[in-house]
Amino acid sequence: MPKLVDKSQIKQANAIIQGLGQIGFVIGPIIAGSVMEFGGVTTGYFVTALIVVGSAFFMFPPFLKEGPVDNTVKQTPLKDLIEGFNYVRASRFLVTGILILITLNFFAFGSISIAIPILVETYGGSPINLSYIESALAIGMLVSTAIIGTVKIRRRGLTSMLGLIATLLVAFALVRFQVYSS
Repeated sequence: MPKLVDKSQIKQANAIIQGLGQIGFVIGPIIAGSVMEFGGVTTGYFVTALIVVGSAFFMFPPFLKEGPVDNTVKQTPLKDLIEGFNYVRASRFLVTGILILITLNFFAFGSISIAIPILVETYGGSPINLSYIESALAIGMLVSTAIIGTVKIRRRGLTSMLGLIATLLVAFALVRFQVYSS
């Protein structure tokens, strides 16, 4: 990314790249749900296998035309890991953010990921209903990516913390709503 854009645009460029990657999370569940709804689970696995084989074919090294590497410094994975760990450890913001993300993933997002298919089945939904919910989550991620990619955020730390806290509150509200509606 640093080769393509100015240093001041790296955050926005990363957000755009991530957003483009998220499009698969919007379209994928709809395709999978539709295939499983009309063709069954076996057909869903077959289509998935075809897509994976097709992806592997297009990623075959002779088809990729990569330019020469500018950085020829020999770096081991262990050295990279230590360098990354030291970088994160030097920033209180990164340490706090990572601890919050670990907590959210452990207590909120993991539960939500497990609960969604169970809720769809409990209320008599089908694979297409599950795909609608999964796509809605991906659309939310795309919208937030678009905001991050276009809006210049001045107080990143405060904005990140408020976003994470808001996510946690919404997750708790959804769980509480589900408990009371059961």
